[in-house]
This record gives sequence, C-alpha cells and structure tokens, in this order.
Amino acid sequence: MLKIMDVEFFDNFTKSDPDMEKMFFDVFFECAEEYIETLENRCAIENDDEWKRTAHSFKGGAANLGAEILAKSCKDAEFSSKDNFEIKKNLVEIIKSDYEDLKGFIKDNNPDYKFSV
Repeated sequence: MLKIMDVEFFDNFTKSDPDMEKMFFDVFFECAEEYIETLENRCAIENDDEWKRTAHSFKGGAANLGAEILAKSCKDAEFSSKDNFEIKKNLVEIIKSDYEDLKGFIKDNNPDYKFSV
C-alpha cells in the first residue's frame, strides 16, 4: 500500500538531519507550486513534451521525499502527455489533492516546519 510519505525512507535519505530535511522541504514545496501551475496551464495541449517533463520532475521530487502517492499520480500524469484536456485536468486535480494531503501530513508530523508557500 502506498504511503502519503514514507518517513523511514526520508529519514534515511536525509540521515535524519533536521537542516537537510528543511532544505529538501523548502526546495520541494517551492518547485511543487510551479509544477502544479505549469500542469494546470498546459492541460489543453495534446502531445505536450513540457507537460511530460514537468510531471517527470514533480514525480522525482515527490519520490525523493518518500511521497509515494503523489509520485504515483505524477507518474500517471507523465504518461498522459498525449491525452485530452479532460483527462489531464482530472490528473491535475488528483495531484493537487495528493499534494495537499502531503502538506497536511508534514504539518502534523513536523510541527516546527514553516511552509514558505
């Protein structure tokens, strides 16, 4: 079963260093907002390489955090670059929901972390 965030994976990835964790969170959340905006703006473009690159980058960032559910949704989006507007729009809504779930999880489990976005 996929996890909102695999904390053990992330702790191993960052060696449980709070400064490193904060840096990864900061970079990820700053980029995530841009990725979501790009995906939203490009839903109507079929066979779109930029859509595919953005979803791929978002997937990688999510995977580095151990955000398994979000990474899976981004993977689905990555392979939908040739699909129509409705399919892409639905995928963006799923990604946005998964992203909000991740933010909520991090807020609940890292109360000292302050989101800049």
